[in-house]
Amino acid sequence: MTLKELTGQHNGIVVNNGHEVIACDWSDARENSMPKVMTCFNRDIILWFPQNDEYFNCKGKYVDDVRKAMPDAENMEIVYDCNGDIDDLFSSESDPTPGFVYDLSDEDRIIAPEGWI
Repeated sequence: MTLKELTGQHNGIVVNNGHEVIACDWSDARENSMPKVMTCFNRDIILWFPQNDEYFNCKGKYVDDVRKAMPDAENMEIVYDCNGDIDDLFSSESDPTPGFVYDLSDEDRIIAPEGWI
């Protein structure tokens, strides 16, 4: 299963290790893979690392504000967010954004905010 198949969206937020946040387009992600960001020649690249087949075997939980599913601000490390989407979510002018949260493990989760394509 791909992240697109899991969420029905082309992009969203990945939380790795409980605090590493990646806002990305996962429409071309490989099956059963999670993104990691590597820097090569001063440029960030998203690489897709395979997981076991059962890793994506979870149901999404609807939340009224996806910010509540994000790591605490003092613990959050934004690893990749080329469009500033995370800052937009937390801006003082931003209304709560509902969406679905997929807990893949104790420290890894997928967040699919409503309205993100």
